[in-house]
Amino acid sequence: MAAPRSLVVLAALVLSACGGERGQTPVAPGAPTAGATPELTGPGYAPAAGGAPYVGVTVADAGRVGGRVVYKGAPRPPRPIQVTKDSAVCGVVAHTEESLVVGTDGGIRYAVVSIGPIGRGKAWPAAAKPSLDQHGCWFIPHVQVIPAGAILDVVNSDGILHNIHTYPKHNLPANMAQPKFKKVLSLPFPAPDVVKVNCDVHSWMSAWIVVAAHPYYAVTDERGAFTLEGVPHGTYTLSAWHETLGTRDQSITVPAGGAAEATIIFQE
Repeated sequence: MAAPRSLVVLAALVLSACGGERGQTPVAPGAPTAGATPELTGPGYAPAAGGAPYVGVTVADAGRVGGRVVYKGAPRPPRPIQVTKDSAVCGVVAHTEESLVVGTDGGIRYAVVSIGPIGRGKAWPAAAKPSLDQHGCWFIPHVQVIPAGAILDVVNSDGILHNIHTYPKHNLPANMAQPKFKKVLSLPFPAPDVVKVNCDVHSWMSAWIVVAAHPYYAVTDERGAFTLEGVPHGTYTLSAWHETLGTRDQSITVPAGGAAEATIIFQE
């Protein structure tokens, strides 16, 4: 992961690739693993206060947090991906790198925004089992949030050899071949974490899995916009993470039944 650049937070607040041995190798909880990304420090990325599990409840007079993550300045243009293997599958669609995607109005895509600390709030919404697809030798989606305790299905839609290589800090790493006949590999993520995923067969493939302790997380869209719904009123730390720009925190107060807005600006 690239070292964070020298960044300045200008306004109220932002966010956040498959590999050799076969199988999963246990590691001690909290032990560093090769290639792991630094741990997030904002309270929105930690378990509930005191280590207690998050509790889903009915939230009366719930509020909303919304806003954008914006890049001020002239970001480097994304580099085109050079396909060096399996071009009949991998070279059908041209791609550019997604480590920093900035729209025409400055919005930063694929940042992860959360609030915390929070031990009680809305329940996790019912959702399909999370998945990470390999399609055209490209991970889809590039960044996603899944609940702690979830099992992630890694799908091989390409019908060629891939290799799933994960770099967690608080979960078991995986380094597993996924040949064309192995359509799905299932990976458990019991603990909150930020996990990089690579494919060692196709070196340009990368993705990020944010394993969340509670449901108040959002991945920014192409405009850099995010929304957190059903928030209990109160004052929180609003945390934002991006894979190359780093992490930023700021205080935000959510009124009962109301909305709080924040703009997070990164500048070189």
